[in-house]
Amino acid sequence: MDEKKQGIWEQWREETKQMEGYVLAELTDCYIVDSWPLLRTPELLENQINKVLEVRVFNKEREVKLFRGDIGREFRMRILDEKGKNVEYYDEEQYLDIDTKRSAKLFNDTHEVYATGGGRYYLPLTSMEDAKIVIRYHFGKYEDSGQARIEDWRAVELKEG
Repeated sequence: MDEKKQGIWEQWREETKQMEGYVLAELTDCYIVDSWPLLRTPELLENQINKVLEVRVFNKEREVKLFRGDIGREFRMRILDEKGKNVEYYDEEQYLDIDTKRSAKLFNDTHEVYATGGGRYYLPLTSMEDAKIVIRYHFGKYEDSGQARIEDWRAVELKEG
């Protein structure tokens, strides 16, 4: 790993090492959904940094996101920290893509689920029924008109039922 990539990776690790919550990671060949710190395979991200496109570590107060458009680009990092701040936002719950019939036995055995398109991922919840992700939209406003607009968004939590 080159020095520049190592530097931002180290910054990201430092920002997330005290966090507890969840992680969503998009790699070129897999998708990771897990509790944070990683419970199942803690070394997974470390060993595959060259395949990482985006990693979000999040909880109800904060999200630290490391991302790049493709594997040939440099990483960038964005932190949305709401603790102690008066942030205007709207929360939306979105159902996770789970083929519940096909996933029933698999979830009971391994806590993994099949997406309706056939992919498979671990789900760090006690039930897959009505599993959702909470997305928080941060509001800003246009200076000229004062009209509200969505300025950014982040993942907040995974929840069941």
